[in-house]
Amino acid sequence: MKKSMLKIKLVAIMFLFHLLASTSHASIIININQVGGDIVATGSGSINLTGLTLNGDGWSTGQFAPYWGRVAIGSTFARFDIYGAISGPTAFSPYNVLVNADLASGNFFGVDGSSNSLFLPFGYTSGTQLSGTSTWQNTSLLNDLGINTGPSTYSWQWGSGANLDSFTVNFNSGGGGGGGAVATPEPGTMMLLGSGVLTFGLSRFRRRKPEVVA
Repeated sequence: MKKSMLKIKLVAIMFLFHLLASTSHASIIININQVGGDIVATGSGSINLTGLTLNGDGWSTGQFAPYWGRVAIGSTFARFDIYGAISGPTAFSPYNVLVNADLASGNFFGVDGSSNSLFLPFGYTSGTQLSGTSTWQNTSLLNDLGINTGPSTYSWQWGSGANLDSFTVNFNSGGGGGGGAVATPEPGTMMLLGSGVLTFGLSRFRRRKPEVVA
C-alpha cells in the first residue's frame, strides 16, 4: 500500500514539473554591442503568441530606427508577420534615422515600440525557437544613433499569468567608432501595418547628419 502511494506521489510530482515547464513563459532577447566600428546584434528565444493580435504582414531586412524604438535582425530580406498588443518603451533615442543592416543571417524578428508591434517570421508558430544576427558596418551606437554609452535594457511585455511573455533589447556598449554619418531612407517601399502604414527604407541611402527630435 505504501509503495502504491509512493508511486502515485512520484507520478503527481512528475506531472506537476511537466505542467510548470509547459506553461513557463517564453521570451526573446537581443544583445547589441559596438564591435570596433560596427554594431553587431545577436538574438534568440521563442514567443508565446497568447495575448497578441495579428495585424498584418510585410517584407523587410534587418534595420535600426532609434526614434521609433525599432530594431529588427536576421535574414537579408524576409516576409514577416506583425503582431500588436505589446507594451513598453517607444524609443531608444531622439535620433530620427533609419539604417538597414549590411550583413544578416538566421530568422527575421524584431520590435517596433512606437507602434507597439512585434515582427516574427511569416506563419510563426507559438513557441518555435528563433535565432538571428545582423551587423551595421561603420556605424556607431553613440555618434550615429544616439544610444548613450553604458549598458541599458529595454523590455516589452504582453499576456498575463502563465502566458506572460517578453521581448528584451540589451545595449551592452554605446560607445565606439562608426562613420559619424547616418543612413536615412529615401522615399520608397511601404509596408502595411494593420490599418496604418509604416515606412521601411529598403532602397539605397544617401548620407547626412542625423536629425535629433526634441
